[in-house]
Amino acid sequence: MIAEHEYRLGRSCLHKILHSRAGLPRNDTDNAFSAWMRSEAKKLAAISHHLFLDAVHLSPANDARLADQTSEIIAAGGTVAGARFVVESASCRVDFATRLGSVIRLYQIVPKCVDLEKHRRGWEFATQAGNVRGEWRGHLEDMALRLWIVQRLWPQLRVVPFFITPVRGASVDVEALHSFFE
Repeated sequence: MIAEHEYRLGRSCLHKILHSRAGLPRNDTDNAFSAWMRSEAKKLAAISHHLFLDAVHLSPANDARLADQTSEIIAAGGTVAGARFVVESASCRVDFATRLGSVIRLYQIVPKCVDLEKHRRGWEFATQAGNVRGEWRGHLEDMALRLWIVQRLWPQLRVVPFFITPVRGASVDVEALHSFFE
């Protein structure tokens, strides 16, 4: 079975998957810039949890029981934070998953700003020529994997993906709202 993080590693180098499975350390994750990016992403995650106040929070552990718990909550029409889905050949984690009737919505937090003007013109995720923008390719491929897995588990339901992301140019009532979260 391939895990979602291995799928991401394999896009750049297949040997990274072998190193990951062997438990070898990576030297490309421990620098000041990466630490800062992770801390900023955690701020967005903290804010995003306020969108799903009724969500059942599952542990971030890589445990097969979490997939069973996710399925039970989704079947009951609930919302799951840290949802985990497993099929015979792959597994993934989604920041939030909820079922509304015959639709399962998957929400993934992406700490990358969306420009409203580009989005209105349809150029946020694709170029004017119709090609996928490189800065979004990885996020879209990850979401495609998540969709594939969830559709295998729930073939009778429609699965709809969403990104939770900051919006460049949008105004809020509280100046520097992001600075209130750690």
